[in-house]
Amino acid sequence: MRVSRQSCSIRLKLSRSVFWIVLAWLLLYLVAFGQSKPLGRFDRDLSKRDEKWVRQTIQSLTLDEKIAQLIVLSTNAVFMNRESEEFRRLRHQIVENRIGGLILSRSQVWATSMLTNRLQQMAKVPLFFAADLEMGPGMRLDHTLWWAPNMAVGATGDVRYARLQGSHTAREARAAGINWLYAPVADVNNNPANPVINVRSYGEDPQMVAAFASAFIEGAQAAGALATAKHFPGHGDTATDSHIGLPVVDVSRKRLEALELVPFRAAIASRVGA
Repeated sequence: MRVSRQSCSIRLKLSRSVFWIVLAWLLLYLVAFGQSKPLGRFDRDLSKRDEKWVRQTIQSLTLDEKIAQLIVLSTNAVFMNRESEEFRRLRHQIVENRIGGLILSRSQVWATSMLTNRLQQMAKVPLFFAADLEMGPGMRLDHTLWWAPNMAVGATGDVRYARLQGSHTAREARAAGINWLYAPVADVNNNPANPVINVRSYGEDPQMVAAFASAFIEGAQAAGALATAKHFPGHGDTATDSHIGLPVVDVSRKRLEALELVPFRAAIASRVGA
């Protein structure tokens, strides 16, 4: 079989691209799951030994395995017999396909803890376990607490509560094996007709939202979980639920810079993990 120079070049470029993406992915994992230090300055806190482990791990993976590391599947952590079809499916994805992680939907606390530990033991590369915990563990884990929505936290006017919100959410998530929070919401609530953000936002002032989102990030990452600033580039001024349609923010770049992007720039300055 003859392979063209162009196809070889494309494959080489793909391999290099995947290498750097997976390198970043594993560095994030190491920070979230393998470090006891605060994550705010993780790029300076990683030791040479840690980075050596990441690079050696990547070099040991095939191209297919590197691509698989970029894939996260959705599941519900409920009681599963080890011979059940669902558990076999998860084991296949992790042992054979070597995916990068799972995002948990409605789940049971005990089952989440058991499942995350069991699947981590099977994985060649440590797994990410993510969940939407923007209002605390109760959003996804049965019989756990829901925090007040972000708008209530923002109404206090005190960013210390957002920092506590982040740290307690992260600690309870980590106790169940979840190491990646799809939180905080960094959207500015500037459209009263918005059907999907509203009380999930810290408020209508971009500077205030930036301060509270950054405090959540600092609290969560200091407690050992990755935080995610969402929904970039800003979902506040929309009138469509993005779960069922495609919202459009039809504004100028100048308006984006002055409003929607303000909290995301602050999150990046706070070294948000994702």
